[in-house]
Amino acid sequence: MGQEAIDELLEFLRRDEPRNVGIANFLQNGGMLGVRRVGNSVHVRGRSDFVWNFFSSENEDELRRLVERLGDDDDRFAAVEDWMVPLLARGRAVAWTLPMVRFALPHGTGLPAIDGEVGGLDADDARHIYEHSKYQQYISVEYTRDCILRGPGVAIRDGNLLVAWAMTQDDGAMGFLQVLDGYQRRGYGRRATIALASELRRLGRLPFAYVAEDNRNSIGLLASLGFVRDRRVQWLQLAAR
Repeated sequence: MGQEAIDELLEFLRRDEPRNVGIANFLQNGGMLGVRRVGNSVHVRGRSDFVWNFFSSENEDELRRLVERLGDDDDRFAAVEDWMVPLLARGRAVAWTLPMVRFALPHGTGLPAIDGEVGGLDADDARHIYEHSKYQQYISVEYTRDCILRGPGVAIRDGNLLVAWAMTQDDGAMGFLQVLDGYQRRGYGRRATIALASELRRLGRLPFAYVAEDNRNSIGLLASLGFVRDRRVQWLQLAAR
């Protein structure tokens, strides 16, 4: 697909920005292996840490036509809506699933000023971030490093010790928010979230994030900053046949 066709597809996807922000960002971030469109439904296949499949669709018949072209090695799906899962599985068992809720910050919603110092991340922070992640089974040091290099990311340090951080993932979602034990209840998570959202705004991008449904602290933080719930989505991998 040439750049003109990609630009046209991106323009189409951005007509419903909260729904399609992740697939549009992934399409822009490189590693694209293929794009197909049937009517108003889109399939983007690309590589980051693994080969991932993203779908945008509101029509079951269109989605079925896209799914018909999937191969047995297309077993990982990112940010797909619940109703899509049975069609994507094609009778295969699901090896694992990671359900999340997507929140987005509407255009025009003001953000508070950043209260305190915030710096940037560098590639050498990747292992430290990975070792403190609650999602080690879904990421790797290499993936974490790639996300840091792609940016943006923010850091709060106590001397040379990285104590709080947040950055964007391969689809541009805000994530990896973490505050080390012993440094919590100091407002560091809020500060890092505001800083990252502000930087995304500066770059002309829509701030959005995926949060586990039972993570009341993160949901409360995003809601307090004006983020609005969009929809529930899943990451999943299919079991081998």
